[in-house]
Amino acid sequence: LRDAAVPPSADASSTHGPAPDDSARKPRSSNMAGRLSRPLSGLRACSSPGSTGFIRCLSTESAMAPALRSLVRDLDAKELRSDVNFLGWGLGDIIRQENQKVYDHVESLRKNAKAFRFEGKDDKFAHMVQEVRSLSADEIKSTARSFAHFMALSNCAETHHRVREMNAARLNEDSPFPRKEDSCRGAIEALLAQEKMTPKEVREALMSQRVELVLTAHPTEINRRTMLMKHRRVREMLDEADRLKVSGLKETSYEIQELERKMQRELASIWASDELRRVKPTPMDEARGGLAVVESVLWHAVPSYLRKLDFEMQRQLGGEEMGLPLEAAPIRFASWMAGDRDGNPNVSPEATMRVCAMNRWRAAALLAQDISELYVELSMSKGFSPDVVSLAAQIEEAPDSRELYRRILYDLHERLNATARANEARYRAKEPAPEDVAVELEEVADVMIPLRAIHESLLSSGHREIAKGNLEDAIRRLAVFGLTIVPLDVRQESTRHMEAVDAITQMLGLGSYAQWTEDTKINWLCQELSTPRPLLPHGAAANLSKLGLPDTVVDTLDTVRVASQLGAGSLGAYVISQARAASDVLAVALLQKEFDMKGSASAAGEGGNAGAGHMLRVVPLFETLSDLDNAPGIMERLFSLPAYTGRIDGRQEIMVGYSDSAKDAGRLAATWAQYRSQEQLAELADKFGIELSLFHGKGGTVGRGGSPAVFRAVLAHPPNTINGRFRITEQGEMITQSFGNKAVAELTLDTYTAAVLREKRYQHVLPKKEWREALSTAAEASCAHYRKVVRETPVFVPFFRTVTPELELGKLNIGSRPAKRNPKGGVESLRAIPWIFSWSQTRCHLPAWLGVAQGLQAAPANVLHEMYTTWPWFREIIDLIAMVLAKADTTVAANYDAQLISDKMADAKELRALGVQVRQELEAARAHILEISGKKDLNMDNAVLARELEGGRP
Repeated sequence: LRDAAVPPSADASSTHGPAPDDSARKPRSSNMAGRLSRPLSGLRACSSPGSTGFIRCLSTESAMAPALRSLVRDLDAKELRSDVNFLGWGLGDIIRQENQKVYDHVESLRKNAKAFRFEGKDDKFAHMVQEVRSLSADEIKSTARSFAHFMALSNCAETHHRVREMNAARLNEDSPFPRKEDSCRGAIEALLAQEKMTPKEVREALMSQRVELVLTAHPTEINRRTMLMKHRRVREMLDEADRLKVSGLKETSYEIQELERKMQRELASIWASDELRRVKPTPMDEARGGLAVVESVLWHAVPSYLRKLDFEMQRQLGGEEMGLPLEAAPIRFASWMAGDRDGNPNVSPEATMRVCAMNRWRAAALLAQDISELYVELSMSKGFSPDVVSLAAQIEEAPDSRELYRRILYDLHERLNATARANEARYRAKEPAPEDVAVELEEVADVMIPLRAIHESLLSSGHREIAKGNLEDAIRRLAVFGLTIVPLDVRQESTRHMEAVDAITQMLGLGSYAQWTEDTKINWLCQELSTPRPLLPHGAAANLSKLGLPDTVVDTLDTVRVASQLGAGSLGAYVISQARAASDVLAVALLQKEFDMKGSASAAGEGGNAGAGHMLRVVPLFETLSDLDNAPGIMERLFSLPAYTGRIDGRQEIMVGYSDSAKDAGRLAATWAQYRSQEQLAELADKFGIELSLFHGKGGTVGRGGSPAVFRAVLAHPPNTINGRFRITEQGEMITQSFGNKAVAELTLDTYTAAVLREKRYQHVLPKKEWREALSTAAEASCAHYRKVVRETPVFVPFFRTVTPELELGKLNIGSRPAKRNPKGGVESLRAIPWIFSWSQTRCHLPAWLGVAQGLQAAPANVLHEMYTTWPWFREIIDLIAMVLAKADTTVAANYDAQLISDKMADAKELRALGVQVRQELEAARAHILEISGKKDLNMDNAVLARELEGGRP
């Protein structure tokens, strides 16, 4: 049971806004006004019995400026605690009104948890366990829902507080960004002052860099989209409360009372809603959810952020000519939703085709809205440039003969609407109307050229401010999102391509490709790549089902066929999971050639996004420990083959898998393997004159390679592995955390942009020989112990399935793909997400630390301490593990063992012994982390983590 509510304050009169003590937690009026007996913010203390409401506690200053200054002075955790306190009270009243008995259980558990956590009364934990065991099934459900909803609301308050802190940090500043190192403001300042770059060099770096965030549908976001929308509205109301608190409104004003009523309604709606999906989502559902984030948040956040970045560049680099060019797109987006078919039979070629149509439909519809707004605004009837006059003259049927901007925009609007209608029809598996297809827009240039012409005309005719308004936002959106919003990657497992090529060779009487040696495969593949002759009989590619091939082979080939027919820019990369040989990459190149996908990826449009007959860039994904070790050798073989290098135009993208490598070898060994592999791949690419781009397949959790500290994580990558190009997955719940609202989305965009910019001249610490030796020793010992426990301990799998909710999690409708790649396999076939989820639920977090103690013990402590204090990469790894260990709770983990291991089980003794061993190793990992870091507390240097942990305690 996750602890909830707000920590007590030692001083009830503290100006830091303590939470109400237990004596104050009595049933109150359902009216939200007067509910709180403590302040929501530091602007005023509302502790009198006649307090008139949580928002009214904020509106006390008659003048805005003094209130703002007070807000900046007092901005700290007291405001966050007050927000959390209010939301908890509101939810509690709703629960109490529905079921007093459930409310009483929630309060009883909270008080016992408080006594256990803060007063050291260990017996209270047993009281909680006993109380939960006494509840009926319905009471357990309602009680668990109470705490779960509270924690979700607490997270809303935390997100809101992040934005509040960010706004306060830049208040009265001449920059749109806060003064900190992980913002573009800080990065540009550092490059100019510390690295002695010229303003021109900084500008060129920003113009040329490319960050791409790839949205994936991995089921780590358990909340329904309905609940996410409700949580967003709660955050918006907290934002509005902050605005009202400095407005000078009376406490009895209608605006304040109405906002209170809106919050009450929202909390009641949250409690009354079903938080679980009752039907498993399809790939189409997941893609719609991802697109909703783009439409509701990113479509607005991106131009706003780029406008601020442009302002900051002008401010620091030397005037308007040093700003961000309109068509520059330092950050872009892509998606795996309905493109990732690795182990997911629900992702069909038809689903991929329909989602690409949906993306183009929504892009055209959104752009049409922009054009419609510009049509209203740009009503000029004179002062047109020759280019505008020429473009308007080419439009035969359009109104506004004198208002040439409107004439051009009208035509664009009509064609965008036709494009939207045509692609909506394709999305709905219908034939588009011929008249729509006839005028459908295919290329970004079809829209960009007229918009740029209007922009230049406005500038030359003296309408500079108009040109730099909505029109620039529309151009920047077009530069980032194009006509597809998010290009779709295709991902498939390597053996599926081998099976497809094997079926073709057998059909042609060439024998079994699968049985050939690697050298034979490579020679044959290179020969076929070099000849224009197709493999399949004439016309067979258009009707694969008549070839008599297995269904899985037809599906693989049909995926490539569909990819060859999609519109320009619809697709991004073709990712090969479990790539283990050079032939795995060549096989995909051959299949693309078979379906007339020509040229190199770099010729396929901006950023190498493909479609309309262009070849997708082929991206091998190296995931396991052995794959990472073998990756440099595989790529060297490929770079030595003219038949391959002739198709990549001097550019290669490689994906590094973090989740599966950690599950395969443990966190410490996997991390060191990832570092060495990237380092060697960069050296190899430099040797062959190849421009290397690394694609990082990281999850949100530390056990899956994630890092909440994005800026430090980017700078900690091995030197020469980024060079202005950074591609990374944004998965599941991380999409909500990173892009849940406009302000947070802009912060995320700024952090990534600043990190990649700063990395260009960052002085990387190169590991000494003795550091490498120490880390290799630690990684080897860590991996050996991890595998000994996970693979060689006979009772480990029964223990895992007994004391964690792995089987139950597999039944939740939280994703379209199965929990396992192979339904009959064990832990090795389990996907990384249920593996992480299961251990997180028990507060054990085993994947993030198992083997760490043994690894650190095997290396010299003094060398490890030197590495921690001197080498940022190593410090980042240790700090991330420390963060997870700070969240772990051996008491809760032991309770799972006690409740779920039955004496009737034949191996009960061995299961309990393994549980004791795991918890002892967790404590040993904590001790070793503290020893090498020299800290007294695991979260001593992590104020945000400490605040988050505190916010979830009773």
